[in-house]
Amino acid sequence: MADAVERKGLSIFHDVFRRADKNDDGALTLQEFKDFFTDGVLSVEELEKLFHEIDVDKSNNLSTTELCNYFANHWGPFGEIFAALEDLNPTITKALNHTFQAYKQDSFFNQFATRFMMKEVANQLRALGTPIEVASEKMDEETLKSRSAPLCACTSSFLHAVLT
Repeated sequence: MADAVERKGLSIFHDVFRRADKNDDGALTLQEFKDFFTDGVLSVEELEKLFHEIDVDKSNNLSTTELCNYFANHWGPFGEIFAALEDLNPTITKALNHTFQAYKQDSFFNQFATRFMMKEVANQLRALGTPIEVASEKMDEETLKSRSAPLCACTSSFLHAVLT
């Protein structure tokens, strides 16, 4: 597989890397990785194992390329979502910049329309986020249950909870 650096949607993971790299040195230490990626499901030992799996050059630090390659090789159907988000971010920025520049000079009714459209964009984004958050929380719950029970039919209960 080609390096993930060439794939659309990876700017999102460059941003993830920047947020995780607390000392801004361009490399993620094990501690920065654990601090950022702790999810309440993976143990400290599992996070350390994952870190070393991602660290393909065995430098004991993660590069942007290593992190991006890892996630791009695992994103499956989320790749299309990350590609769309990559396009959406500058589109929103452009709309907000235009609004900021034009709003004061707009007529009273144009200002109303602008305020309404901004609120509706926010409502639509929240509406998209709600099922994602519910599914994510349910996946965490099911994973934690499956770790404490020898066998668990978590896939069917997860799908039932998300789809109903």
